Amino acid sequence: MTWIFLETTTPCRPCGRSRPLDGVVKQIACFCGEERSIPGSSWEIALQFAATHVPSMEEEQQELDVHEAIVGLWGRAAPRCSRCGEVLLEAEHEPTVGEIRCAGCGAEHTLSGPPDFVDRSALPPITILLPAAPEVAVAAAPDERGDTFDCTHCGGHLRVDGSHRTVTCSYCSSSVYLPDELWARLQGTLRPQRWYLWAGTA
Repeated sequence: MTWIFLETTTPCRPCGRSRPLDGVVKQIACFCGEERSIPGSSWEIALQFAATHVPSMEEEQQELDVHEAIVGLWGRAAPRCSRCGEVLLEAEHEPTVGEIRCAGCGAEHTLSGPPDFVDRSALPPITILLPAAPEVAVAAAPDERGDTFDCTHCGGHLRVDGSHRTVTCSYCSSSVYLPDELWARLQGTLRPQRWYLWAGTA
């Protein structure tokens, strides 16, 4: 067997944006505030296909689309540190469950089996390697006037920090919905992190 990489997102129907899925998660909140549930059955399809088909693919990578719940890329690659890019394990190295420390930067990555909401009996033995936790919180990029945004009703300068999509104007008391571009900048990057899968033989 070999290591398989995945870069996954889930589409949000209310706002039309995609939210990164940096691992096998059951529920995630979109930046617009909408809660998105990812059925265990969708993950079972994705993991089963990855474990049985990706190792024999001719292409290095291909698109992934499971019932419009999980989309992205998958392919073959040795796992690398999500912080510094150092190779963590060789492509054919079979892992054990636990923690692994990057030799380059010391970041800790977790190796685990599928979570309980996924039916493991439908899958071959699988080990999942997730990205390391962020070292520090990344500050949001300010807009042209720093951390202010003009009220769409009265033009007053509003202070915004990304904690709420809808803010109340301190001048006219109107509710102001932050536009997509500003909201995305305040929330940081929308690019999914690469995570990895090792599937053994049943």
